[in-house]
Amino acid sequence: MEFDFSEITVPFRMQPGLSRMPENARHTRLLDPHSPLFREKLQVLSLHVEQALLQLEDFDPRSALLALAQCLAFEWPESCSLSESILHLHSCGLRLDLQTLEVSIKETQDSPVQACVMQLPPHYRIWAAFSLFLQEDLAILDGHSTQLKSLAVCIPSHWAPQEKIGLALAAVHAPVADNTLLLKASESLSRLVTSSQKTRWQRFVWTLQPSCQYDGHPKRSPPRNWPKQVKMLGEQLWMRVEHQSFIAVPLVQQAVFTIRVMLGSLESLITDEAKAARLHAAISSMSDAVIAYRGLGLIRPLVLEWLKERMSF
Repeated sequence: MEFDFSEITVPFRMQPGLSRMPENARHTRLLDPHSPLFREKLQVLSLHVEQALLQLEDFDPRSALLALAQCLAFEWPESCSLSESILHLHSCGLRLDLQTLEVSIKETQDSPVQACVMQLPPHYRIWAAFSLFLQEDLAILDGHSTQLKSLAVCIPSHWAPQEKIGLALAAVHAPVADNTLLLKASESLSRLVTSSQKTRWQRFVWTLQPSCQYDGHPKRSPPRNWPKQVKMLGEQLWMRVEHQSFIAVPLVQQAVFTIRVMLGSLESLITDEAKAARLHAAISSMSDAVIAYRGLGLIRPLVLEWLKERMSF
């Protein structure tokens, strides 16, 4: 997992937590077609595409899609290339026209990406292609209205994309516990991440979950069955980290919002006293409202006990 535990704030607060991306950091990661994440995304797009790919009817995504394509061609030149408004995804033999928003087959391949994308209705195809090419889920944020104009979210963290499309950031964050800082920052955050390409912004969001399933859509994810024994907790409890970044499109004051979900068992992540102590301090300092919002009430005492044992390695 690409996550620095120094990103865990102590005491814990629900806040924007924006930081500048390192100079050579990438916004995106390619999706391995043999990975569990690929299988989950493929299943969602095959069975529940209307829950994952959404866009406001009057919205034109072409400027944002072109910015995303330019970013991908720069970050992954061996896997894709951009020729004017045509993005070629070499690994899956697809051609994405960013002006007409049409997807065509460049080279017939025995590719699950190609098969899934081309069997979908045409208006879903370009977003499905991006979804299966990248680890990241994607959204387009409008800096003027702070609305989410488009969503390509296959593996949400216990929220339903169809309930968030078209909402302003303040409304998106309204259900979040201890959300005062988030609500106050919504407009300024939107302006900041959509106004310039010179400074690239990122943030990390983390929580705990009792399985290694990526898809947390409330209609698709199973009930949470938390571990009941401290000694088994490290293998049965997973840390879920979202790396979120913003690809600015300043000419139209928009940003492509990327969301990369990473999962790791506590046993594999808590490898020294410092990490155990930092996570212990963060969870200890969470308010009751945050604990309830994240559904951690039943597991918090066991987690703190498990972490305390590892603070004396």
